[in-house]
Amino acid sequence: MVESELLCYVQNNFGKFPKAAVVQTIVGFYNEDEVLSAKTSLFEFVSSLPDKPDGVPRQIGRQNDSRKANDCDDLMKLYAFLDAAGVTLPTYAAVNLSRLPPVSPGEVDVYSLASGMEAVQQQLKSMAARLSVVEQQQQRAGDDTHNSVPVVNGSVAVAQHATTSNSESSSSDGHQTTSSDSSDVEIDNDTAGWATVAGRNLPPRPPRPPRQKPTVRIKGTRSDGGLKSVPRTSILSAYVGRLHPDTTAEDLTKYLQAEGIKGVACRKLMSKDGRTFKAAAFYVTCCTESHDKFYDETCWPDGVELRDWIYHSK
Repeated sequence: MVESELLCYVQNNFGKFPKAAVVQTIVGFYNEDEVLSAKTSLFEFVSSLPDKPDGVPRQIGRQNDSRKANDCDDLMKLYAFLDAAGVTLPTYAAVNLSRLPPVSPGEVDVYSLASGMEAVQQQLKSMAARLSVVEQQQQRAGDDTHNSVPVVNGSVAVAQHATTSNSESSSSDGHQTTSSDSSDVEIDNDTAGWATVAGRNLPPRPPRPPRQKPTVRIKGTRSDGGLKSVPRTSILSAYVGRLHPDTTAEDLTKYLQAEGIKGVACRKLMSKDGRTFKAAAFYVTCCTESHDKFYDETCWPDGVELRDWIYHSK
């Protein structure tokens, strides 16, 4: 006698009701672990047979979203094969009666509803995962774009202009790419130019000139005036992203110091509007003498992204 509530249920209902009704009841009542355990137990019994019948179904490991339904189908196919081959199966017993469906396979409307709800939940999880990927792509695009990009009616609008340093090229899928010295922005033809507001076509807005750091007008040379200056120290600065969200500035500092990078200083970047992201980003500086190691990709964890930090004057 072997303890298995699910196989006990199958053994007592196989052949009495349609296979589809039995499968629907099992999928609606039992969880994934219970179905997989029963399937594994049945295959282990077949493996222990001294004389196995020809054509035994092969055991397949299921990993997709429909894993439970597929495992249940594999179990029922093997059970039907053993029954047709005349193999004497062990007696399966139910020790925990609460794990036996309270209705017969002919009355499975409630389990059909539960199964349908589970399918909807799986679809929602899949959609949430895809939305997360889109948000991450938008975040990276925002980090790569240094010039401000206006948003009109929920769509990104990019001014079209042609200069000696900026050019436009059309791709095969009907999109246009505006290239500049700092970044590439991909836009759709429907949002090209500035949006039409109140029935009027607005003229293209001229591109903003790049922000320039104020020019130092003079640099003092007197050494006997009683005041002392602070010498300017040259440093390397970079934006470091795609780290695990639990990473702290102290963790990153210790890691880089262990790599032999000198003068490390890290500051974790936080969203100004309170949003949370699935990856952490940092402002990282170090001494210029560590240039080679700082820009050596083998010194950084797999997948981490590093870009030069750009300072904007106010």
